[in-house]
Amino acid sequence: MCSHSFADTLSAKYFPLAVGNKWVYLNGSTSGGPFYYSTSITRITKDTVINGKKYFSINNIPFTNIINFWIRYDSTSGQLKWFNNIASCNNEDMIFDLSAIIGDSCNNSTMPCTVNNYICNYINDSLLWGINSRVKAYSYYFTSSGGPGFHTYKFAKSIGFLYLQYTYSGNYFSSTHSWLKGFVINGQVHGDTNTISLIQISGMVPDKFALYQNYPNPFNPVTNIKYQIKNNSLVNLRVYDVLGKEAVTLVNEKQSPGVYEVTWDASAYPSGVYFYTIETQSHRDTKKMLLIK
Repeated sequence: MCSHSFADTLSAKYFPLAVGNKWVYLNGSTSGGPFYYSTSITRITKDTVINGKKYFSINNIPFTNIINFWIRYDSTSGQLKWFNNIASCNNEDMIFDLSAIIGDSCNNSTMPCTVNNYICNYINDSLLWGINSRVKAYSYYFTSSGGPGFHTYKFAKSIGFLYLQYTYSGNYFSSTHSWLKGFVINGQVHGDTNTISLIQISGMVPDKFALYQNYPNPFNPVTNIKYQIKNNSLVNLRVYDVLGKEAVTLVNEKQSPGVYEVTWDASAYPSGVYFYTIETQSHRDTKKMLLIK
């Protein structure tokens, strides 16, 4: 069951909910070899009232597998909750108790209507992006049929979700991380919020040039485009609208052989068909993608 000692009246600041707030994460994963990286964007797009309670629409959060859902902060309990259709839970599950202090815990195997298992094991004042903040960490250690593992989650006051780590060992090893790069809170920009993110995901020399289909597709509003080049080359990757007008340049630089992935946030662009074209000294390729808002 969940237990905590007293209500933290400042706990809402550990995940500031307001339309327009945005968090940009660098995600990395490994199964014992090199890390593979990607960028994800968490954003609040609108709010509404359901059953007399104010909720905010959020596209994703690194510590859930849920996309495009409604979330709210409960000021009475200090809990972060998301809306569902389970009547026995009053249409809500608790994601985290943001008012927890060191030693407070939650076990979803004995308490229904909760998402995560954890114990709050760390609280420390920190200066982050020039903000006097306080980091609150939750961890969960477990043993499964495949072996031991642990989860770590960190929130920062006045900032939001800060860090995630999932690590499994035993019969197999894997580790997944999410690091906050930058964010926009109440219109104030901090850190790296560049929504065009280019990462080299492999330094192995490919045997051929290739441009892959973007994913997801259709998308709203973020998508990823992967390509590979065999030789040192000046690479240009541009997006065009259906009329052939250039919408944005995603890549324009010299690159060494390898596999690359670029993330494009099309929040500022209207729904419709777009084309992305890659050009090197020796190759040119174009593919189509669909933005649906």
